[in-house]
Amino acid sequence: MITGSFPPIRCGIGDYTSHLSDYLAKRLLSLTVLTSSTAVKARPDDLVLPLVDRWDIRRMFFVLNTVRSLGPDIVHIQYPANGYGYRLGPQALAILLRIAGFPIVTTIHEFTRAKLLRKASILPFIACSHALIFTAEEEQNAVRKAVPWIKRKLAAARVIPVGSNIPVTAAPMKRVPGTTVLSFFGLFYPGRMIESVAEAFHMISKQITSPVLFRFIGDVHPHHRGYFLKIKALVEHLLPQQQIDWVLGGTPEDIAAALKGSDACLLPYPDGASFRRTTLMAALSLGIPVVTTKTGSTPAELKDGQHVVFASDEDHLADAVMTVVRDKSLAKKLSENSIALSERFSWEMIADEHIRVYETLLHTER
Repeated sequence: MITGSFPPIRCGIGDYTSHLSDYLAKRLLSLTVLTSSTAVKARPDDLVLPLVDRWDIRRMFFVLNTVRSLGPDIVHIQYPANGYGYRLGPQALAILLRIAGFPIVTTIHEFTRAKLLRKASILPFIACSHALIFTAEEEQNAVRKAVPWIKRKLAAARVIPVGSNIPVTAAPMKRVPGTTVLSFFGLFYPGRMIESVAEAFHMISKQITSPVLFRFIGDVHPHHRGYFLKIKALVEHLLPQQQIDWVLGGTPEDIAAALKGSDACLLPYPDGASFRRTTLMAALSLGIPVVTTKTGSTPAELKDGQHVVFASDEDHLADAVMTVVRDKSLAKKLSENSIALSERFSWEMIADEHIRVYETLLHTER
């Protein structure tokens, strides 16, 4: 397994790879994760090999030699990931691995929101891989539309959803009785609609009559610390200090406790809610009523008023949250239905789906 990010590097794809590797290791004879040298083993039994400090092209020959020394049946690449930076080493590595004769699987996590050059950078993985995995159907459809000349390979691609890395068994954070707690959860980086969240919370603070606490859960994106400081200043300008609660850099258990101690979670996405969003999957798995946004790529299985409440646009985020806060029966229904929905995305199921891909590829290669 090759990934630019792995815990403790803060990256959703790194967290995903960590959980996937744990569950695959329970089912496979041998698994080794090759990742950035800034990653550190979290436990003694982790089969993690921190390898390179920069994913530039010349270092990929060293990675190739390491792969050769391990002699794997399959090489699985996760792309993109924060740890790769914006270098072309991963693309060069895919080409080198293909030339060396290794069966390659690539999971493409993001295409729809990528800019033109990033979209073009995904083409070497499509060309070199023997099997492709997408984490959401809309991502697969977007690639199919962008590169229609490789229909045969895309027709055989698999969609395997992401799972949540937040434990559902954690106890909720203690709270002041009678206080309504509203949360946002995610990495703080541009384009995440956090300004809209702050504005919506400001509007809610003017409407709600009971005591309310606005909780911001997540972590600072390593490449956007200046942006976080701007968001922090905006939040502190719009909301009274005593109504703000920052839960930053916590463990998965800390995050679970903070989310579980919330009455609702506001999670808008510029490209709409999707099952590839680990923040959304975490909130759903914990049964936290979610207010989010919808686009044409939002899966039909995610139903308004059943699993989440959709705000028609960012101007209506505050109204949608207030609907959930005021309607306790709606909040209860959302909680129960979201937990039931999230059971379809267990890590056991995700690992089993990956093994089917591997077995099919090995059978084909033989």
